[in-house]
Amino acid sequence: MLSSYPIGRILGSEIRVHGLFVMLLVGLVGGSLLRDDTPTALWQGLSYVLLFSMIVLHEFGHALAARLFGIRTPTITLHIMGGIASLERRPQGSLAEFVVAFAGPLVNLVIAAALFMAGAWQENRAEALTLAGFMETLLLINVGLFIFNLLPAFPMDGGRIFKAMVQVVLPERFALLMSVVLGQLFGLCFIVYGVLRLDFMFGVVGIFLFAMAAAEGGRHPLWMFGRAFPAEGRA
Repeated sequence: MLSSYPIGRILGSEIRVHGLFVMLLVGLVGGSLLRDDTPTALWQGLSYVLLFSMIVLHEFGHALAARLFGIRTPTITLHIMGGIASLERRPQGSLAEFVVAFAGPLVNLVIAAALFMAGAWQENRAEALTLAGFMETLLLINVGLFIFNLLPAFPMDGGRIFKAMVQVVLPERFALLMSVVLGQLFGLCFIVYGVLRLDFMFGVVGIFLFAMAAAEGGRHPLWMFGRAFPAEGRA
């Protein structure tokens, strides 16, 4: 099994990189080197580094918001599906849960707005290997992260926001159940789309959403079919 490895510490949180993420980055850049010229391949590599740098900032949005409620974030881990800010405990109450969940996408929105006002968006797509191309790529990355993370599907930030809003009017256990079901439905939609379009990445994202949505609710991924985790070994 591959592990995650520490690469530094920022604002009290240890930054870790999972081995699968390193393999993905090497594979993507290596594949680009085989297909394209060296400058294009290096630009592709830089684009991936930019993407995950923005994910780190996104996760620090969660971490800093959690501090407002007295919650520390011991580690932030980059893995193949993005990033995870490991809070020492879950936010208590709808307001805390909403603020901590929305803080991550808000970071991407603020960065995108700043780049847009700086003129990063152009009518005709800029050449990649220029400052304008760099800024435009950074703008698109942040817009994409903002939209994707607001999908109302556990374990995405949008799913947590949905749960926080629902539990204002319904008991928390029902809000959690609704979030799990919605997250798994989104996962199934991604899987079906990936199969129909022969898109491997959509399928992988769908499987991740389907499994993690259930895990967030402490359930077996196939809980709707009567499956349950063994009693022993579960926290």
